[in-house]
Amino acid sequence: MEDLRVTPVLPQFVALSESYIQFYQRQDVLPDGSLNEAMRQKCLQDLKKSKAQAVPVDDIDDIFAA
Repeated sequence: MEDLRVTPVLPQFVALSESYIQFYQRQDVLPDGSLNEAMRQKCLQDLKKSKAQAVPVDDIDDIFAA
């Protein structure tokens, strides 16, 4: 086993970062790994319904215009 070598470091060289990890549990997957087809179809219908009700947004607006 070797001795630990410690080298002084200037504070501006110390990297500080944060990471966030999000975990999602799928609601349409059963514990055995198979798909719950009824839940999947319901989610697809809800998604189609929300897309049909969505209001189009003009993304070409000039954000720098005052």
